[in-house]
Amino acid sequence: MKLPARILGTAILSASFALCTALAPASAETEGVFSIGIPRAAEQPADTESSLEPAPALIQTVWDLGAAGDWNAAQRVLRALQASNSSWQPPAALESYLAAGLRDALIRDALAAHDWKGALAKMPALAPSACDAPFHLWARAEALE
Repeated sequence: MKLPARILGTAILSASFALCTALAPASAETEGVFSIGIPRAAEQPADTESSLEPAPALIQTVWDLGAAGDWNAAQRVLRALQASNSSWQPPAALESYLAAGLRDALIRDALAAHDWKGALAKMPALAPSACDAPFHLWARAEALE
């Protein structure tokens, strides 16, 4: 009879101890994990620089559209990125890449339509100390032929 009473007493004691520890408020003196002042993700200040710049994958999309020759779509995506991120300026290399690609596409279209004057008007001016790009040399030669 002593054994069942002892088991029952131990069970009641452990249940009451578990209940008391669960209900007791955690204090700073207790052992375990406690805050030492490191900010959590929700407490970190927003990084204003990164929130003003579009995701690198979106910028890469503009480069990829240009590489595929879809210059109008690349321009539209770039304008949409600029509209949604008003203080962001696209890289100068990207802007010049798109401008040159669009100009070359217009030259190709003019040459295909046999619009020789239009093709020559769209070509960049010849610089006295610089070499012309091979495409422009051939396009100029075709238009002047």
